[in-house]
Amino acid sequence: GGVLNLSTLIGAHSRLALNNTYDRTADNDARVERGSLESYGIPVMIQRMQYVERRVFSSQLSGEHELFRGSRFNWAATASGVGRREPDRSEFVQQITQDPATGTERLEWFHSNEGAVRTFANLDEKSYEGRGEYLFDIGQAQQHHLKVGGLYRTTQRDADNRAYNIFAQTMSDSVRSLPPEQLFGGAFTAPDSLVLDLRPLGQGGSYSADDRLSAAFAMADVALGSRFRLVGGGRLENWRLTVDGQSSLGRPTHVVR
Repeated sequence: GGVLNLSTLIGAHSRLALNNTYDRTADNDARVERGSLESYGIPVMIQRMQYVERRVFSSQLSGEHELFRGSRFNWAATASGVGRREPDRSEFVQQITQDPATGTERLEWFHSNEGAVRTFANLDEKSYEGRGEYLFDIGQAQQHHLKVGGLYRTTQRDADNRAYNIFAQTMSDSVRSLPPEQLFGGAFTAPDSLVLDLRPLGQGGSYSADDRLSAAFAMADVALGSRFRLVGGGRLENWRLTVDGQSSLGRPTHVVR
Protein backbone atom coordinates (compact mmCIF):
# COMPACT_ATOMS: atom_id res chain seq x y z
CA GLY A 1 0.00 0.00 0.00
CA GLY A 2 0.93 3.64 -0.12
CA VAL A 3 -0.08 7.18 0.77
CA LEU A 4 0.59 10.32 -1.30
CA ASN A 5 -0.55 13.77 -0.16
CA LEU A 6 0.31 16.98 -2.02
CA SER A 7 -0.77 20.58 -1.48
CA THR A 8 0.18 23.96 -2.88
CA LEU A 9 -0.79 27.60 -2.68
CA ILE A 10 -1.93 29.37 -5.84
CA GLY A 11 -1.41 33.05 -5.32
CA ALA A 12 -2.26 34.47 -1.92
CA HIS A 13 -5.89 33.37 -1.67
CA SER A 14 -6.16 29.80 -3.05
CA ARG A 15 -4.96 26.39 -1.95
CA LEU A 16 -5.15 23.04 -3.75
CA ALA A 17 -4.65 19.63 -2.13
CA LEU A 18 -4.41 16.10 -3.54
CA ASN A 19 -4.76 13.14 -1.13
CA ASN A 20 -4.30 9.54 -2.28
CA THR A 21 -4.29 6.17 -0.53
CA TYR A 22 -3.98 2.63 -1.90
CA ASP A 23 -3.76 -0.72 -0.16
CA ARG A 24 -3.79 -4.30 -1.40
CA THR A 25 -3.62 -7.51 0.63
CA ALA A 26 -3.91 -11.21 -0.12
CA ASP A 27 -4.44 -14.27 2.09
CA ASN A 28 -3.65 -17.84 1.14
CA ASP A 29 -4.97 -20.34 3.68
CA ALA A 30 -4.85 -24.14 3.74
CA ARG A 31 -5.89 -26.14 6.78
CA VAL A 32 -6.89 -29.62 7.91
CA GLU A 33 -9.41 -30.06 10.71
CA ARG A 34 -10.58 -33.14 12.59
CA GLY A 35 -13.78 -33.42 14.57
CA SER A 36 -17.34 -34.64 14.29
CA LEU A 37 -20.42 -33.50 12.42
CA GLU A 38 -23.17 -33.07 14.98
CA SER A 39 -25.94 -33.39 12.41
CA TYR A 40 -24.67 -36.82 11.33
CA GLY A 41 -22.84 -37.99 14.46
CA ILE A 42 -19.74 -39.18 12.60
CA PRO A 43 -16.03 -38.34 12.91
CA VAL A 44 -14.61 -36.50 9.90
CA MET A 45 -11.51 -34.82 8.53
CA ILE A 46 -12.05 -31.57 6.61
CA GLN A 47 -9.56 -30.06 4.18
CA ARG A 48 -10.08 -26.38 3.34
CA MET A 49 -8.19 -24.18 0.88
CA GLN A 50 -8.90 -20.49 0.34
CA TYR A 51 -7.27 -17.60 -1.50
CA VAL A 52 -8.59 -14.02 -1.11
CA GLU A 53 -7.40 -10.72 -2.60
CA ARG A 54 -8.50 -7.34 -1.22
CA ARG A 55 -7.87 -3.79 -2.39
CA VAL A 56 -8.99 -0.30 -1.43
CA PHE A 57 -8.14 3.08 -2.93
CA SER A 58 -9.16 6.70 -2.50
CA SER A 59 -8.18 9.87 -4.34
CA GLN A 60 -9.42 13.37 -3.52
CA LEU A 61 -8.71 16.74 -5.11
CA SER A 62 -9.87 19.71 -3.05
CA GLY A 63 -9.61 23.48 -3.20
CA GLU A 64 -10.04 26.42 -0.85
CA HIS A 65 -10.48 29.90 -2.31
CA GLU A 66 -10.92 33.27 -0.63
CA LEU A 67 -12.79 35.23 -3.26
CA PHE A 68 -12.87 38.56 -1.44
CA ARG A 69 -12.97 39.78 2.13
CA GLY A 70 -15.46 37.73 4.13
CA SER A 71 -16.21 35.30 1.30
CA ARG A 72 -14.83 31.76 0.82
CA PHE A 73 -15.52 28.87 -1.56
CA ASN A 74 -14.45 25.28 -0.83
CA TRP A 75 -14.86 22.26 -3.09
CA ALA A 76 -13.74 18.64 -3.34
CA ALA A 77 -13.93 15.79 -5.86
CA THR A 78 -13.38 12.24 -4.63
CA ALA A 79 -13.05 8.84 -6.31
CA SER A 80 -12.78 5.69 -4.20
CA GLY A 81 -13.28 1.98 -4.50
CA VAL A 82 -12.95 -1.39 -2.82
CA GLY A 83 -12.63 -4.89 -4.21
CA ARG A 84 -12.59 -8.44 -2.94
CA ARG A 85 -11.70 -11.38 -5.16
CA GLU A 86 -11.94 -15.01 -4.10
CA PRO A 87 -11.07 -17.03 -7.22
CA ASP A 88 -11.29 -20.39 -5.50
CA ARG A 89 -12.40 -21.79 -2.17
CA SER A 90 -12.67 -25.54 -1.76
CA GLU A 91 -13.82 -27.80 1.06
CA PHE A 92 -13.43 -31.57 1.07
CA VAL A 93 -14.88 -33.76 3.84
CA GLN A 94 -13.78 -37.33 4.55
CA GLN A 95 -15.44 -39.69 6.99
CA ILE A 96 -13.04 -41.40 9.39
CA THR A 97 -13.71 -45.14 9.42
CA GLN A 98 -11.83 -48.30 10.35
CA ASP A 99 -10.53 -50.83 7.88
CA PRO A 100 -12.23 -54.13 8.77
CA ALA A 101 -9.27 -56.20 7.60
CA THR A 102 -6.36 -54.36 9.23
CA GLY A 103 -8.10 -52.25 11.89
CA THR A 104 -6.26 -49.14 10.75
CA GLU A 105 -7.85 -45.78 10.09
CA ARG A 106 -9.39 -45.25 6.70
CA LEU A 107 -10.67 -42.04 5.12
CA GLU A 108 -13.70 -42.15 2.83
CA TRP A 109 -15.24 -39.28 0.94
CA PHE A 110 -18.38 -38.12 2.71
CA HIS A 111 -20.46 -37.59 -0.43
CA SER A 112 -23.33 -35.57 1.01
CA ASN A 113 -24.37 -31.97 0.28
CA GLU A 114 -21.39 -30.84 2.39
CA GLY A 115 -18.85 -33.41 1.21
CA ALA A 116 -17.20 -31.39 -1.57
CA VAL A 117 -17.98 -27.69 -1.99
CA ARG A 118 -16.36 -25.06 -4.22
CA THR A 119 -17.03 -21.33 -4.04
CA PHE A 120 -16.09 -18.45 -6.35
CA ALA A 121 -16.71 -14.84 -5.29
CA ASN A 122 -15.92 -11.41 -6.69
CA LEU A 123 -16.95 -7.98 -5.39
CA ASP A 124 -16.17 -4.59 -6.92
CA GLU A 125 -17.42 -1.20 -5.70
CA LYS A 126 -16.63 2.29 -6.97
CA SER A 127 -17.85 5.63 -5.65
CA TYR A 128 -17.58 9.18 -7.01
CA GLU A 129 -18.46 12.32 -5.07
CA GLY A 130 -18.41 16.05 -5.73
CA ARG A 131 -19.26 18.75 -3.21
CA GLY A 132 -18.95 22.50 -2.82
CA GLU A 133 -19.83 25.14 -0.27
CA TYR A 134 -19.89 28.93 -0.29
CA LEU A 135 -19.38 30.88 2.95
CA PHE A 136 -19.72 34.59 3.43
CA ASP A 137 -19.92 36.97 6.37
CA ILE A 138 -22.72 39.49 6.89
CA GLY A 139 -22.84 42.68 8.90
CA GLN A 140 -20.61 45.65 9.37
CA ALA A 141 -18.44 43.72 11.81
CA GLN A 142 -18.95 40.49 9.85
CA GLN A 143 -20.42 38.91 12.97
CA HIS A 144 -23.06 36.88 11.05
CA HIS A 145 -22.20 33.96 8.78
CA LEU A 146 -24.10 32.18 6.02
CA LYS A 147 -23.13 28.91 4.34
CA VAL A 148 -24.76 27.25 1.31
CA GLY A 149 -23.62 24.20 -0.59
CA GLY A 150 -24.41 20.99 -2.38
CA LEU A 151 -23.24 17.40 -2.82
CA TYR A 152 -23.64 14.63 -5.36
CA ARG A 153 -22.49 11.03 -4.88
CA THR A 154 -22.89 7.89 -6.95
CA THR A 155 -21.86 4.38 -5.91
CA GLN A 156 -21.88 1.25 -8.06
CA ARG A 157 -21.40 -2.24 -6.60
CA ASP A 158 -21.20 -5.55 -8.47
CA ALA A 159 -21.04 -8.84 -6.58
CA ASP A 160 -20.81 -12.31 -8.08
CA ASN A 161 -20.96 -15.31 -5.74
CA ARG A 162 -21.17 -18.85 -7.02
CA ALA A 163 -21.14 -22.00 -4.93
CA TYR A 164 -21.80 -25.60 -5.85
CA ASN A 165 -21.28 -29.04 -4.37
CA ILE A 166 -20.08 -32.22 -6.02
CA PHE A 167 -22.31 -35.21 -5.38
CA ALA A 168 -22.25 -38.90 -6.29
CA GLN A 169 -25.40 -40.98 -6.20
CA THR A 170 -23.68 -44.35 -6.04
CA MET A 171 -20.02 -45.01 -5.30
CA SER A 172 -18.26 -47.98 -3.75
CA ASP A 173 -16.25 -47.66 -0.54
CA SER A 174 -13.03 -48.46 -2.41
CA VAL A 175 -13.59 -45.51 -4.74
CA ARG A 176 -14.61 -43.21 -1.89
CA SER A 177 -11.25 -44.02 -0.24
CA LEU A 178 -9.30 -42.55 -3.15
CA PRO A 179 -7.47 -39.24 -2.53
CA PRO A 180 -9.13 -36.06 -3.85
CA GLU A 181 -6.71 -35.67 -6.78
CA GLN A 182 -7.90 -39.03 -8.14
CA LEU A 183 -11.57 -38.52 -7.36
CA PHE A 184 -11.80 -35.13 -9.09
CA GLY A 185 -8.89 -35.17 -11.50
CA GLY A 186 -9.27 -38.36 -13.47
CA ALA A 187 -11.82 -40.57 -15.15
CA PHE A 188 -14.72 -39.46 -12.93
CA THR A 189 -14.53 -35.89 -14.27
CA ALA A 190 -14.29 -36.82 -17.94
CA PRO A 191 -16.98 -35.34 -20.24
CA ASP A 192 -18.62 -38.75 -20.75
CA SER A 193 -18.62 -39.70 -17.04
CA LEU A 194 -21.94 -39.83 -15.17
CA VAL A 195 -20.54 -40.61 -11.71
CA LEU A 196 -20.34 -37.07 -10.33
CA ASP A 197 -23.08 -34.48 -10.33
CA LEU A 198 -22.84 -30.70 -9.78
CA ARG A 199 -25.53 -28.95 -7.73
CA PRO A 200 -25.74 -25.21 -7.03
CA LEU A 201 -26.01 -24.16 -3.41
CA GLY A 202 -28.62 -21.72 -2.17
CA GLN A 203 -26.16 -19.38 -0.42
CA GLY A 204 -24.67 -18.26 -3.74
CA GLY A 205 -25.98 -15.48 -5.93
CA SER A 206 -25.07 -12.27 -7.72
CA TYR A 207 -26.33 -8.71 -7.62
CA SER A 208 -25.59 -5.20 -8.81
CA ALA A 209 -26.53 -2.08 -6.85
CA ASP A 210 -26.61 1.55 -7.90
CA ASP A 211 -26.82 4.21 -5.16
CA ARG A 212 -27.26 7.90 -6.00
CA LEU A 213 -27.50 10.81 -3.58
CA SER A 214 -27.86 14.54 -4.25
CA ALA A 215 -28.22 17.13 -1.49
CA ALA A 216 -28.32 20.87 -0.95
CA PHE A 217 -28.06 22.75 2.33
CA ALA A 218 -28.06 26.19 3.88
CA MET A 219 -26.91 27.22 7.37
CA ALA A 220 -26.94 30.55 9.18
CA ASP A 221 -24.94 31.62 12.22
CA VAL A 222 -26.40 34.81 13.73
CA ALA A 223 -24.83 36.71 16.60
CA LEU A 224 -27.27 37.70 19.37
CA GLY A 225 -25.22 40.20 21.24
CA SER A 226 -21.72 39.51 22.45
CA ARG A 227 -22.44 36.27 24.36
CA PHE A 228 -25.03 34.31 22.40
CA ARG A 229 -25.29 32.96 18.86
CA LEU A 230 -28.22 31.38 17.00
CA VAL A 231 -27.33 28.59 14.56
CA GLY A 232 -29.87 27.01 12.23
CA GLY A 233 -30.09 25.40 8.82
CA GLY A 234 -31.80 22.98 6.51
CA ARG A 235 -30.82 20.14 4.19
CA LEU A 236 -32.71 18.70 1.23
CA GLU A 237 -31.80 15.24 -0.09
CA ASN A 238 -32.79 13.04 -2.98
CA TRP A 239 -31.73 9.39 -2.65
CA ARG A 240 -32.30 6.50 -5.03
CA LEU A 241 -31.20 2.86 -4.75
CA THR A 242 -31.59 0.24 -7.47
CA VAL A 243 -30.70 -3.41 -6.87
CA ASP A 244 -30.80 -6.20 -9.44
CA GLY A 245 -30.01 -9.65 -8.13
CA GLN A 246 -30.11 -13.26 -9.13
CA SER A 247 -29.88 -16.26 -6.83
CA SER A 248 -27.73 -19.27 -7.64
CA LEU A 249 -30.96 -21.07 -8.56
CA GLY A 250 -31.77 -18.44 -11.22
CA ARG A 251 -34.49 -16.43 -9.46
CA PRO A 252 -34.20 -12.70 -10.36
CA THR A 253 -34.82 -9.84 -7.97
CA HIS A 254 -35.39 -6.15 -8.75
CA VAL A 255 -35.70 -3.51 -6.01
CA VAL A 256 -36.00 0.27 -6.38
CA ARG A 257 -36.12 2.67 -3.45
